[in-house]
Amino acid sequence: CSYLVCNAEGVAAELQDTLNVFSPRVNGTDTLLLNRSVRTKSFSIPMSFSLTEDTIVLQVKGENFVTEDTVFVEKTNEPRFESVDCQAVYFHTITRVRAKGTLLEDVIINKASVDYDASTPHLHLLFKSNP
Repeated sequence: CSYLVCNAEGVAAELQDTLNVFSPRVNGTDTLLLNRSVRTKSFSIPMSFSLTEDTIVLQVKGENFVTEDTVFVEKTNEPRFESVDCQAVYFHTITRVRAKGTLLEDVIINKASVDYDASTPHLHLLFKSNP
C-alpha cells in the first residue's frame, strides 16, 4: 500500500521531520516498517493478508517533540493464484480508513484497489499543519 504526504488542503507535500512507521503485532510487540525517513514525500508498506484491518503507527520526531498518530485501514483480502509453482499473492480493496492522533487531519482513499500497480498512491495522509 502506498501513501502520499499532503498538507491540510490535500496538496502533495514533504514531511520535514523524521518519520518512523510501526505496525503493532498480536503478541504486543511492534514491527518497524520504515526507519528514520527524512524529507518524506511518499512511502510504501506491505499489507497483511490475514487481518481485515491493518494498524500502522506514524511516529514523527522533530527537534523538540515526538508524536504518534495511528492509522486504521479496513480492507478485503483476495487470494490470487498466478501459478501452481508459486505461493498465492493477495490483492486488497481498501474499504475504510480512519486515524487518531495529533498531526493528521484526515486520511483519504485515493485508490482503493491494491494490486501490482503501485504507481498511484492508495492513501493520502493530510497533515494539519504544513509538514
